[in-house]
This record gives sequence, structure tokens and C-alpha cells, in this order.
Amino acid sequence: MSQAPPNRPQDDTPAAALLAERASFARSRGLPEAAPDPTLIRALHLAMRLCAVPDGALAIVDGPDLRILARLGHREAGHGLARLCIARGASIIATDARLVPDLAHQAEVQAEGGPRFCAMIPLVTATGQTIGALSLADSVPRPDLGAPASAASIQAALADLAALIVDALQQRSLAWARDAIAAKTALLQRLMGLAADAADFPSAVAAASRALCEATGAQLCQLWRMTPNGLRAHLLSGHGVGVFGTVAFLKTVADTGLDDPASPTLIAMQQNRQVVVDDLLGGSLARLPLMRLAASHGMRRQISTPLRLGEERFALVLALGNDSADLPMLAETLSAAALALRPLLRRIRDEDQNRLLQRVVDETSDVVLITEAGPIDLPGPRIVYVNPAFEKQTGYTAAEVLGLTPRILQGPQSSPRAMANIRAALETWQPVRQALLNYRKDGSRFWSDLQITPIADAQGWCTHWVAIQRDVTKELEAQRARIQAVSELNQLIAQMPGTLIRLRRRPAGIWVPRYVAPSILELTGYTPEEASAEGWFAAHVEAETLTRNRLQSEQATRGAHLTSLFRLRHRDGRWLWIRSIKRGQIAADGRPEVVSIWSDVTLERDLADQLAHAARLAQLGEVTTGLAHELNQPLASISLAAENAARYMASDPPALDRVRAKLDLIVEQTQRASSVIDHMRQFGRTEAEAMAPVLLADVLARAATMLRGKLEAGGISLASDGVATFPPVLAAAIPLEQVLINLVVNACDAYAGAPPGLPRQIAIRAWQADDVAQITVSDQAGGIPTAVLPRIFQPFFTTKPAGQGTGLGLSISYGIVAAMGGKIAAANADGGACFTITLPLALPPAP
Repeated sequence: MSQAPPNRPQDDTPAAALLAERASFARSRGLPEAAPDPTLIRALHLAMRLCAVPDGALAIVDGPDLRILARLGHREAGHGLARLCIARGASIIATDARLVPDLAHQAEVQAEGGPRFCAMIPLVTATGQTIGALSLADSVPRPDLGAPASAASIQAALADLAALIVDALQQRSLAWARDAIAAKTALLQRLMGLAADAADFPSAVAAASRALCEATGAQLCQLWRMTPNGLRAHLLSGHGVGVFGTVAFLKTVADTGLDDPASPTLIAMQQNRQVVVDDLLGGSLARLPLMRLAASHGMRRQISTPLRLGEERFALVLALGNDSADLPMLAETLSAAALALRPLLRRIRDEDQNRLLQRVVDETSDVVLITEAGPIDLPGPRIVYVNPAFEKQTGYTAAEVLGLTPRILQGPQSSPRAMANIRAALETWQPVRQALLNYRKDGSRFWSDLQITPIADAQGWCTHWVAIQRDVTKELEAQRARIQAVSELNQLIAQMPGTLIRLRRRPAGIWVPRYVAPSILELTGYTPEEASAEGWFAAHVEAETLTRNRLQSEQATRGAHLTSLFRLRHRDGRWLWIRSIKRGQIAADGRPEVVSIWSDVTLERDLADQLAHAARLAQLGEVTTGLAHELNQPLASISLAAENAARYMASDPPALDRVRAKLDLIVEQTQRASSVIDHMRQFGRTEAEAMAPVLLADVLARAATMLRGKLEAGGISLASDGVATFPPVLAAAIPLEQVLINLVVNACDAYAGAPPGLPRQIAIRAWQADDVAQITVSDQAGGIPTAVLPRIFQPFFTTKPAGQGTGLGLSISYGIVAAMGGKIAAANADGGACFTITLPLALPPAP
């Protein structure tokens, strides 16, 4: 037979789904998985005797499943039917389950040897909650219990037994609750005791973590702190069992930190809520390094509980490896522990911070002085604290000044204005910073940088003043010395004959002014501020000077002292010739600098140009023979070609092909003579020539043309090495040609007085050294007397006989080379004189 409950569901909802909706009595009441209770065993045995069945069981709801509290017999006693009974909330009694439509479809009923007779009585609390079932079963049908009266009496008796079982379970649950509360209370008391006895904040956390691990069976308990930006957390302290307590594991955890948004601990701190993780490798957590590390050592579950101390955010983390542990119960325990520890940890942390602050105040070299807020008038606020630095700085001990006013440090020369500023700030409870002359105990004076700040209570009332006082006597003396030195330096710079400019190189390789002397205004018409602006130099100098200026600045940083000439446009539009002397140095910050001194040499340059022009005209006179030869040769060729052409025209018939060839020769020789005359005109002109890339081979070819006659007259050969393929140099072509002609002419004159039989050759050689060009002009005519070498480039100095030289050639050559940013030097080598010209290479423009 079967008795359906009056509130049986009319839909087809599976019994398992209904069972899952019910609360877990075992979990909510804390019933452990331990040995069966004797009371429950006796009740089950009595029920089995009442129905004369061989199998019985007592089960209660445990989440979506059942937990067997007691069992007698060898079979499960209709486990599936018990679930159906709990889901319905009503009794099920059947003499033969195979004959009841609602039961016959159950798998265990259909199975061979399954229950035929069954009695399922729900365990219902006083509040109407079904928490389990009493199950009785027999594999043999029981028709003897089929009479309604017998079934009713059996059901009533079993219901009474079920009520007794529920009462026993509730008594057991109450006992467990009392034990759980007592255990939790004992744990919290232990935690607070351990924390209170700890020496500092980390020790308190470590002790509490150890106690939590012991009480909960956790393998790891840690405290994490979030950074102020809320994006990362760092490990503070904790306790681990086994491998989790090793130095290597803790160091790995501390070094890794928490910064992934998916971190449960980080989420707990950010959202201020407890986060429980049942599987450390579930979902996106598997990619977190610390989760993988913990799981590799057997941990599976974790509870992160937020904890706040003022504005700081922490998380107390418990990690477990026992799958049977009750996470909800542990989460509740951890929350209670966090609440209990928070006030104590805050106090310990504040004490740590106070001790740290006290050590900082005691160890600082600045004076810390605390006074009462008033009175402002005499006798003044009383001193309540001074640090050891006060005793060192003033000579007073703390015992001597406590209770006195800070005005004991003031004396006859203390500034009344400074003291009035301090008083005004004190009267309005405003912070103040003031330099003040104070006096030590022995009467010596010292300057103080004094900062006074008001300290207010919770109501905003000023109760104390904190003064930070630093002895700045040496700093003020040094500052005065610096001011005096700067004043003297400015006076010295103002009296200099030139204008001082300091250049600093930027990372891109651009040189910009760091300092421009005031005398730039008199020199160029521009103020120092205008001349210091980026791009000012490039906007007012000739374009070809920029590349050379950058190159020279780089050379100066490598120790070279360079002199150069360039043209700069004055504010009024006229062009100035500026001589720049550059020297490299290292600034205080270790970066390279260049110091340049500018001088206006416009008049000197004009005179030098005039002298150079005169010298070129003189050189034209000296090479007249060679020029005549260069002109006579094409003229003779032209005359002969014209005569031959006339003869070929007179023949019969006229030899037109030969006439045409002679006419082409006449044209060629005419162009040759014209180019010689044109070059003479260029060589003799007075206009200044701009700097540009110049090929040495072209310059030497033109110079050789003009010198051919003089060389042939003296029987001298001209040889070159490396000139034909040398890269362009940055120079002015005609002035450079003038320098080469002058040096070759001097060598020819030296050979004129040399003994016969000597080799007569002048060698011109070119090579590249670093980023400059080196050009030498050397002979073997005996050299220059050693005593004369230091004066060789002086104006009007000459070693030639009277009437055979002006003494300006080498001086002018020196000026020409310097104006092109180069140098020229003289020496004796290999039995003759050797002149070396250094010029910048024509580098590509700076990016």
C-alpha cells in the first residue's frame, strides 16, 4: 500500500531537485561525521523490530545529498525512496512497492533484491522543516501489514519514533552550537592574548596566524596589505605549516605579490567583502602564479577576509588542503577573528608608528621643539618637549628648558621684524617659516631656519606648537660667499675684452647657450636673453658657419683649444667679423660644456683682407713668368693652327677636313687662354668668398697652373700624395689657393739659396685624422732656423734678404686658415721645412 502526502506536488519536479532546495541541516547544525550516536541506534533498532524488517537507516539532508547517521543491515534500506519521502515531506508505507505506480518506477525497486516492503517516515522539526528520513525495508513483500488498521498503527508508532529522533538531533545540535561558541570564544581570546603579548605589529600577525592555522586545520594564514593606489598588495606577515612555512616559499610569495585583477585577495580588499574560493585552479584563477604555486603543494581552497585599519586596507587569508573542511563555518570563524583582531592590531600598529616616529625625532639632526599653545604674551608658551638635537645645537639640556619659553634662545641682535612675523602667525594659528638669529647657552650666535606648525584637537582648537629648527649658519655664510663671488665674477666678465658664452650640448647634439655675458648687447645689439634663445645663433650667422661651429664644439670637448672667425649680423643689419676662442670643460653635473669668448675683429679683418688682396697681387707678380707661359703656349698654338688652316684652304681642292680640325684646335686653345685670364681675375678680386665644400685636387691644379713658370725656372718638381681622391674640405677656394701658392713660392725661394746637387722637389700630401683634414707642404731646402720658428707667422717678419719680401705672406696665410676654422703650423723635417694645414671636413648638415 502507499499513502500519498496531502501536499504532494502536482507537477513532475524530480525529487532530487526538491531535495536540493532544502537547507542542509547537517551543515547548519554542525553535525560531524563521527561514530553513530547510541540513542539513534536504539531508536532505529526499535523501529526495525516494530516492523520486523532486516534493514534500516537514518539519514539527514546534507546539501544536495543525504548523510547516513545510522544504519543496520546490509542494504541501503531504500535510499532513493528516502530521498522521495524527504522531497514530499510525507510518509511512504508500501507492502509491495512493485504494485504502487508512484514507486514502481524507482530504479532500486526495479532492481533484483530491491525493497518490496518499505516504510519511509520524514524527520520534521517543530517549525515544519523536513531534515531527514527514517527508512525501513525488506526484500520480501509484507501482506500481513496490509490492513488499514495495522498500517495506521505502524505509521503512528514510527512517527512517534521519528519525533524522538528529531528531538535527539536538536539536542545534539544545541550541544554542538554551545561547544562551537565556546571554541570560537576561546580562539578569539587566544588570538587577542597572543596579539597583546606581541612585541610589534608583524609579531602580532604571525602569532595570530599560527593560532588560526592550529584551530582551523589550515596550512597557511597570511596578512596582506594593499598599496595606496588599490592596484597591488604586499605580504606583511603570517604562518605556514610544512613547506608553506619555509623561507623559500615565503620569499617567493613576497616577491610575487598580488596585482592581477582576478586575485580573490585583491578583490576582497578592493570591494571590502569576504571571498571564498572552493577550487584554487577553477576558471581564471588557474593563470595566477600564487594559485598555481599553492595548488602544487596540495592547497585547494582559500578564504580572504577584508580588514581595515584606518585608511589602510588589509586581507586575512586562510588556505586549506582538506576537502572535507566546512568552508562556511571557517569563513564565519575568520570573519569573527578579523573583527576581534582589528582594534588590537590598530593599537599595535599605532604604537609601532609612534615608536618609529620617536626614533626618527630622536635621531634627526634638526631640532624638534613642542610648546603649549599659549600664552602668546609674556612669559610665553611653555616648552613641553625637546629632542636630543636641541641639546647639541643650543647647549641647553632638556631639564633646563622644560617649562620655559623658547624666547630664551633670542638675544640682542635677533630681528624684531622676524619675531613680529612669528607672533602674527601664532595669534592666528597659522604655520610660519622664518630665518632667525638665535643664541646658544654660551652666548654664541647661530642662524636658524625655523618652521612652526599648530597642532589642533578634534574640535579644531590649537593645543600645541611644533617647531622644527635647523642650524643654517654655514649655509648662509656659503650663500653670501656665492653672492660675493658671483658679483666679482660679473665685474670681471664685464671688464673682459670679449664676450663670454657658455654652451651646453643637448642629447640631439645641438649646442645651446647656457650663459651669455651682458656685453653681448654692446657687441651685437641683442640682449643676453635674446642671444640665449634657441635658434638665435643660426638665424644671425652665415649658414656655412653652423656645421663648422658644431664640429669645433665637439673638438673642444675633447680638449682642443680652437680659434675661429665667422660673420654675424648685427641688429642694425651690418655684418661683423667675430673671433671665437673655444675651450671645453666639464660642468658640475658631469655634462660637457664649451666656453667661448667672442671678440669683434671687423676692422682687423678688413685690414687683413686688404693685406691679403695686396699679397695676392704680389703673388701674381711673382708668378708672371708662369702665367706668360700659360698664355703664350695657347697663343702660339692658335697662330700655327691658323697658318695651317689657311694653307689647307689654298690647296686644290681645299682640304676641308684638315681645316675643320685646325679650327677646333683654335677654339680649344682660346678657351684655355680665357680660363687662365678668368682665374687671374678671380685670384685678384677683393670680394670675400663664402665657405663651401672644396676639392683639394681642384685648388692644387689651379695653383700649379699659376706656379708652372716659377717651378720650371727653378728646376723644381711638384709632387702630390692623396690629394686626387681626398674628400671635400670646408674652405674658401681662392684664399686656400693663395695659401698653397705662398707656401710653394717660399719653398722655391728657399731652393734658390740652397747648395747645388740637392733634390729639388716640393711635396704636397693630404690625409684624414679623426674628423679633420691634414695638408702638408714640405721641401728639402735646409729648413727654418730653430730660433726663427716661434716668430715665423708674425707680421712683417721675414728671413729673405732686404727687398725680397714683405714679411706678410705667412702672417696672412695664418689669418686665412684661422678664418676658415683651421690651423697652420711650421716645423723642420727631413732636411727641410714642413708646413701643416688643418681644416674641417665638409660634413653633412646636422639633422
